[in-house]
Amino acid sequence: MLKRERLFLAGLCGLIVIGMGSKLHDSGPAANHPAVSKAAAQARTAEEAVAWAKTEASEAAAQATIAKEARAVSAAAAVEPSKPDFELLNFKGETDRYGTTIVGRIRNNTGRQYDSVWASFSLYDEAGEQVGRALASVYNLEPGKVWKFKASGERAATFKLAEIRGY
Repeated sequence: MLKRERLFLAGLCGLIVIGMGSKLHDSGPAANHPAVSKAAAQARTAEEAVAWAKTEASEAAAQATIAKEARAVSAAAAVEPSKPDFELLNFKGETDRYGTTIVGRIRNNTGRQYDSVWASFSLYDEAGEQVGRALASVYNLEPGKVWKFKASGERAATFKLAEIRGY
């Protein structure tokens, strides 16, 4: 049996004896009996044990609530990944005999207006070597707005986004 269980049982027995002791006290000297005094001490210990157990249970419940809330916050953060400041919504490119042209849309996901936003694409030849860049820029891109861009550069077989930067 655990110490707490022993204390609780001893205290419970003590409470019964104390109840009897008050009746014995009324009837005479039996209230001063050593068993009654011991039972009273055990009852105080049992009351302390019960109070301690209630406190522990309350603290455990509080810890469980905190852990549950932390898991909920973590789950919410995992579900809602943060968006980049500038989001490339779509793009496509065409190469003709004059060069490569890339068109698409970029959204400003921030809460501020940018004086200047630049989109840069790296251009590659058939061997995979970089042959140049295609650039596009816009001025005064407002918060939440979409920019339709057109970037032009050297003739290329392939291309990829290098960066989007705002100032």
